[in-house]
Amino acid sequence: MSRDFWIAATLACVVVGCTAGGNSKSEDLADVRGTVTFCGAPANAELIFEPIGSAQFSGGRPSSAVTDENGEFILYHSSDQKGSKTGENRISIKIHGIAGREITRSAPGTALLSTWLVRDVKPGQNQFHFVLTF
Repeated sequence: MSRDFWIAATLACVVVGCTAGGNSKSEDLADVRGTVTFCGAPANAELIFEPIGSAQFSGGRPSSAVTDENGEFILYHSSDQKGSKTGENRISIKIHGIAGREITRSAPGTALLSTWLVRDVKPGQNQFHFVLTF
């Protein structure tokens, strides 16, 4: 077989490999929604879901969310892509306040409560309801 054939075959494999892997980012993302309450009321909170990898490496880019006035959240992997990477995720939740209540903090911008949890994000739809208190 000629040298030109092998060059063409190699380029074809590269093109097929690039296009086949082009959607892989979104294939391992799952929809994640839920609520956060603090002391029985909807919480003003921020959440970060960080995929857990091996001991030395991160499992990938984290996803994040901020709760609305009802304490509800929808996780985003990027500004235009909803979801979180499937598998075990280390979750950081920072409570900044309670909906409809004025709260005095010792230092501006600090969280009332900060906690870490681990949850398994399954393919498809996921609902997590975090009920937190002191």
